Order: sequence, then C-alpha cells, then structure tokens
Amino acid sequence: MSYSWRSWLGVLAVLFGLLAAAQHATELTRHAVMIAATPSGPLPAAECPADELAEEGLSVAECQQMVDNVGNYTLSAPDWFAMSGIVLGAAGTLVALWTVIAGAALLDHRGWSTRAAAVGFAGLALIDAAGFVAAQSAGPILRDLYLWDHLLWFALHLALLTATLAGRESDPQLLSSAAGDLPTARPFGRVATVCHFVLAASIFFLFASSWWMLALPLPSEEFRYRAFPFQLHKNIGLTLVVVLGALLISRFRRPPQPPAHERLPVTTHRVAMVAHALLYLAILAVIWSGYMSSSYSGWSTTFWWVVDLPHWGREDEELNVFYSDVHLWTCWALLAVMALHIGGALLHAFKADGFVRRMLRP
Repeated sequence: MSYSWRSWLGVLAVLFGLLAAAQHATELTRHAVMIAATPSGPLPAAECPADELAEEGLSVAECQQMVDNVGNYTLSAPDWFAMSGIVLGAAGTLVALWTVIAGAALLDHRGWSTRAAAVGFAGLALIDAAGFVAAQSAGPILRDLYLWDHLLWFALHLALLTATLAGRESDPQLLSSAAGDLPTARPFGRVATVCHFVLAASIFFLFASSWWMLALPLPSEEFRYRAFPFQLHKNIGLTLVVVLGALLISRFRRPPQPPAHERLPVTTHRVAMVAHALLYLAILAVIWSGYMSSSYSGWSTTFWWVVDLPHWGREDEELNVFYSDVHLWTCWALLAVMALHIGGALLHAFKADGFVRRMLRP
C-alpha cells in the first residue's frame, strides 16, 4: 500500500469513523429516550403554546406531527426494537471510535494499522447488517425510516473494508515497516491529539443529535422527551470550552515543528492559520450563543446532572429567540469552516506530505 493511498484511507477512516460514531450515539440516545419518556397508554394530544411555536418557527400542524412521529415509532416498534437499538448503538459507537484510532495509525504508518482498520470496517458492516435485519423485522413505518440508511452505511463500510484488504495484499511488506523509517517531525502532542478527537467527535454528535431532538414533541407535563437530550447537549457544549482551552494551551506550549521539506509556503501557512482561528472562533461563538439562549429560556442547567449552574438570566422570549437565531447561524458557519478544514486534510492526505500524519500522531 503506497503512502498516498494509506494517507487517503487513514483520513477516510477518521472522517467516516467520527460520522458513524455520531450517528450510532444519536441512535442510542433516541432509543433510550423513547423507552424512558414514552407515557403508558395512548399518547395525549400535543400541547402547542403560541410562544413556543413562534420561538421554533412551527405551525400547529407541525407541533401535532411531532407527537404523531413518536406515535409512529411506538406503533410500529416491537417490544424488543428499542433495546436492540441501544445495544447496536453502543456497539456501533465503540467500533466507530476504534476505526478513528485505526485511521490515525494508518496515517502514522503503523504496522498493525491495516489489520485494525479491516477489523473496524468489518465490525461496522456487521452492525449495519444487524440494524438492517432489525428494521426489516419491525413494522413498515420503521422500515421506511431505517432501511435505506442502514443499506448506505453497509455499502460504505464494505467498500472501505475492500479497499483496506486490497491495499494490504498489494504491498504486505509495508505492514512491517517501522514508522521511524519515514521523515519524522515533532507532532502536535498527546494532549492536543486527544482534544482534537474529542472536539471532532463531540461536534459531529451535537449536530446529528440536535437535528433529531428538535423534532421531538414540545415539552409539557406528559411529554418529557426533550429533557435528557437538551441537558446532554448543553453539558457537552460547556465541556468543549474546557477541551478547546486545553487544546490551545497545548499547541501554544508545544507547537509542532515540521521538517524543512514539509514546511508550507508563507501565504499558504497564513491561510491555514486564519482558517484555524476561524474554526476556534466559530466553536466558541456556537457555545456562547447556545448558553445565552438557554439563560433566557427559563430552563436551568445542571452540569452533568451534578452541579446546578447559577441561573443568572431571566425568562425573556425576545432574547431567547435572538440568541437562538445567532446559535443557528453560527452552527451553519461552523459547519462551513469544518468542511474547509476537512477538505484541507484530504488535500494533504492525497499529497502524502506528512501534515495529516503530524496532526493525528500523539
């Protein structure tokens, strides 16, 4: 397997591993919430206060449809379906994170990396197949919701597994090559590498889970579906402030030093610095606007269900809506900057110039 191909496969393993982990973690949360929050007996009618409809830009029909969607799940799901989703979601999250580790090892040209990646992709393909069988065995509504997604993920993981095995067979001697045989440089450091992965996995999860949780029924005495996912969303966001701070401190205290032949031209280096600054600012803007919106929503925050954070804000619908809009647009800005960041990583992987390897090498 050539260095270029190994770099490409490593970046794809990291990228799709993070996306798969976010998807499986969201499914785990979804099924757990359905078990815990669905009231016994027939679902009551939706409660659709005018102020909450205006805040979320919903019509009365859409508000009722959110309850109907929960009813579709409970109507079509056999008794075993939610627990199978929890088991497969937990297994999928762990295996997907393993493929992220294997992808980083591929980029560092570790001898065991190809076998680890093959095991990870095979495991994910089996989990996708199991999810497909579970959805097929459920009711028609769940088949419509799940079958196509499971099929697409299965095809993707099967293709990555095939590429990994083909590369392994094409150049088996490279598997035993030492990473030290390649040009070396001071990497980003263990703390920065771990923080980078935590940030990436958490942000992907926050995007995936937020799209799902905002489609849950509006909160009321009967419908408490949003309580856990919203608290989890806020807790992860606040924790990322600490993670981002640790990443920046680590990078400033121990800046990576590429060898002379890997250094970027001055203009390209400045563009990269600006892109990273925008990425960090976008993350902070998203967290700040989300926290401000929560402060004026009237809902308190318990940090990881242990510490009640001071509720210094007041219930103010106009400020809540304003900061919610800021939160939404900063989220889209963050997604755009992340796309540029990932595109740059893929470009470096294609060139096999060592930059991605330094970023992911502890």
